[in-house]
Amino acid sequence: MRLFEVNTFAVVGAGNMGAGIAQKIATEGFPVILVDLDEEAAQRGLERISTLLHKGIERGIFKPERVEKILANVTATADWNNL
Repeated sequence: MRLFEVNTFAVVGAGNMGAGIAQKIATEGFPVILVDLDEEAAQRGLERISTLLHKGIERGIFKPERVEKILANVTATADWNNL
């Protein structure tokens, strides 16, 4: 059996489910590429993540510094070559 070291994750599809999965991966401290068919859809996914995390700040779940670190782990793109 061969073991692999995973350095970056990829989530295909930036809708509600994909954005949520990408958010969880990023929250755990891993870099994640969130890819969708066009740049607009990819950016909407990133905005979903940002909105949810900022609501977490309002509710006292996250500190602003933590949210910035999580968001820094997410790259949203429509360029499949980034995978």
